[in-house]
Amino acid sequence: MSADFVVIDFETTGLLPKNDRIIEIGAIRTTKSGKVVNEFTSLINPFRDVGPTEIHGITPGMLRDAPSFEEVLCEFVSLLDGAILVAHNASFDARFLDAELERLNHARHDIDALCTMELMGLCYPGTVRRLVDCCLHLDLPILDAHSAFDDARMTSNLLHALIKHVDEDELDLPEPLLISQTSSPQRAAMSRSSFASISHSKEDYVASLLSKSKPGKAVISSDTNECQYLNILDKALSDRKLTIGEANDLFEFASLVRMPKERVNALHSLYVSHLYVQAMEDGELSLDEESDLENVAELLNVEDWRQSAESAEKLDNPSVFEKFDTALFSGMSICFTGTMSHSRDELESLARRHGLLVKQGVSRILDLLVVADADSMSGKARKARELGVPIVAEQVFLTLVKAMN
Repeated sequence: MSADFVVIDFETTGLLPKNDRIIEIGAIRTTKSGKVVNEFTSLINPFRDVGPTEIHGITPGMLRDAPSFEEVLCEFVSLLDGAILVAHNASFDARFLDAELERLNHARHDIDALCTMELMGLCYPGTVRRLVDCCLHLDLPILDAHSAFDDARMTSNLLHALIKHVDEDELDLPEPLLISQTSSPQRAAMSRSSFASISHSKEDYVASLLSKSKPGKAVISSDTNECQYLNILDKALSDRKLTIGEANDLFEFASLVRMPKERVNALHSLYVSHLYVQAMEDGELSLDEESDLENVAELLNVEDWRQSAESAEKLDNPSVFEKFDTALFSGMSICFTGTMSHSRDELESLARRHGLLVKQGVSRILDLLVVADADSMSGKARKARELGVPIVAEQVFLTLVKAMN
């Protein structure tokens, strides 16, 4: 056995390679002795819904700027070519790899892989099968399960721990994988860890803009300006995301009317309090509503929102919200996409009870698209963005429906 091993792991949108897609790659190439030759990891944009985020921890926003499978294929193929393919529950990863290559009509020999789950059964019959449990059984390092690269690292460690206990003659090794190179345009890989740092910087962006705002009294101060600022804010947050561009718009407007940062902070706090008042109109704060308030408060850098929100009924100037124009009305057309906290049937029934027209597709005449996540890569979300159809988050839709009563 002279060929290298290459351990792969994929995070995917689901379990069926015919319909589902790879959304993260982890791969490690080692020598027979276990020396690392090369490594590769990248998030992959599947241009569709990401599937069970609660399992793989990948959100649509993490994939919006990620390369496609084809755009990392050159680097990935160079890691695979000529090595013995290995994976834990190898048939799963091999089938997904073959399906992605098939979509690109990419030349390769039959894809066969050594399975560390089966190898564990050979070395330790009747014990454990899950990757983490196998590593625990052999006292190997436990990394972040369901991160493709960490799963690949654990599988590589498991492989080299197991083959020490098997005679080479007993190992039924597959042939090294032979796969052609590609000339398609390539982009740099984008790892999960690099996205985390980008995400963190975006979370701090509002705070950094506020720090640039000048303190003191406004030269131009009126309810109208504050209403306009809150309208811009309300539209920006309707999908429960705040992009850098939207944060810049808010900052530029505040600068234009010379609104001091103390008032901007106060308006952010007031906005969260207003959402609290809306949520409490039925006398209780649901878990979904509380989670929504937490999210908005974090986006706007509002601390101790509960204290101000609980006294929100005593706001001195509730008229500042009178010019909000976001509303639902009977006869509006609406469409839903993505896996939400409520079932699709529940949401569509709720919409119909309030006189809304539920559509199954997106067109220029659609009034509103409701999404599970504003960064969704689903076809409906992409088309809505192209056509300029307003997109709102599920919790915003529920709040707007409540206001129709």
